[in-house]
Amino acid sequence: MAISTTETLQREELPPAVSRVPAELWILILRPLITDPYTCNSLILTSKFLSHITSTIRLSTLVTSFDIAQPNDATIRAFVVMLESIPVERRRVAHLFIRFYNSDRQRVQKTRSWQLRTDEHRVTWAETFSRLTGFLHQILSLISPTLRTLSIFMGQFTVLPALSTSLPHLKSLTIHTSYPMTPCPPTSPLLPPSPFPKLKRIHLSYRDDTYRRNHELLRIISPHIHTTPSYAPNLTYLCVSGPRSDLPHPTRLAEALGFRYVIGWWPMFGEPFEFPKSLKQLVLRTHPNGIHEHIRDPNAIEQKIVIRDFGKERKRRAIDAGVDVTERGWRGKEGPYSFHEARLEWEDMVWGGEGCWGEANCVDVEEDHGLQPEDLQLLFPPNDWCR
Repeated sequence: MAISTTETLQREELPPAVSRVPAELWILILRPLITDPYTCNSLILTSKFLSHITSTIRLSTLVTSFDIAQPNDATIRAFVVMLESIPVERRRVAHLFIRFYNSDRQRVQKTRSWQLRTDEHRVTWAETFSRLTGFLHQILSLISPTLRTLSIFMGQFTVLPALSTSLPHLKSLTIHTSYPMTPCPPTSPLLPPSPFPKLKRIHLSYRDDTYRRNHELLRIISPHIHTTPSYAPNLTYLCVSGPRSDLPHPTRLAEALGFRYVIGWWPMFGEPFEFPKSLKQLVLRTHPNGIHEHIRDPNAIEQKIVIRDFGKERKRRAIDAGVDVTERGWRGKEGPYSFHEARLEWEDMVWGGEGCWGEANCVDVEEDHGLQPEDLQLLFPPNDWCR
């Protein structure tokens, strides 16, 4: 991160040892101290030079929370004004964690407006969707030239906004959704028309058991999965946490992995699904306690066949090219995916850790559900394992 300090040095007398050290090196020295608010504030008061550098480092990583029930969206508007007030050369936000939540539980429980049962409810939802999409676009437009990682965390009874801003340098995208989930209006796509050319990692996360509580409205994440080749043409890693009911149909997943499907075995619908050619790893993270509940869903059984045997077949035939598919369960994980957990995972990734891609808190899922190799042959002919 390059910072011009010539003007700052001219206005302030600095010790020779300080002035000879490049600002980039000061950033490396001071970065570990900025995480503590008290130390950060003390450095800002030390000198104009250190204040300039410290403020720039502090703005490189932002965590924000917005209550969508707040009158006039005061906090969101204040955040936008704050970003606008920062000079462009110092507005170098590289990592953003943005959380939306709804504190008006009484109104939600009374009207159930997010269930879209009446025209009034649909209007309320559409207005909220449009409002949050507009605010998110304002925020991202101000920091898009430098933004590299983006994590969007949606609390319960919120509306997932559209990601309508071009982000040319975005490398990692994480979206956490929660109950109740509702599909976006057909006229309001969730993704921008222009792709993210540098996007390498996508993590799509369901925070709770939406697949059981609100099954008919599960399809909100589907556009992010099915359209990855168009908006993330250079994607290398895709992680899906939570229920698999919203994954591509088993036929589509099998085709994307290079298998030939048996004509007539599954009803085909819509356009064929494809992963980006650059994809190297697909990680599916499920709750261990909920795995057996998928047995009642025929699609889930067929999905598990594809996932379980794809890796084995690649190893058996020594196929090096292709996508590595891994199914994992959270070790000791119970209850919803909390804001605190999501933030810690994001911070770990920002500071060079593995984030959701690591295996520290996961255990590979190897349960046998009574599906034998001959069952797999019914779905895929033995001579057609790979194209």
